Amino acid sequence: MMSTKHLLLLLLLTGCASISPESVYESIRSQQTIHSSPAIPNPLILPPYEQYKKEREASRKLIE
Repeated sequence: MMSTKHLLLLLLLTGCASISPESVYESIRSQQTIHSSPAIPNPLILPPYEQYKKEREASRKLIE
């Protein structure tokens, strides 16, 4: 039988495994914002994930 510690550990590990594409994208986007210099204009700033997803789906439809 599982102890409370084992159950808690299992739940924590399961939560770590649920990394979504959106969370990875937003992490990259936030790192880009943190490391950007306000003195240098950067035209390659990533859009929010929803906008990125819409643009990606639209480009896939053009390819098909």
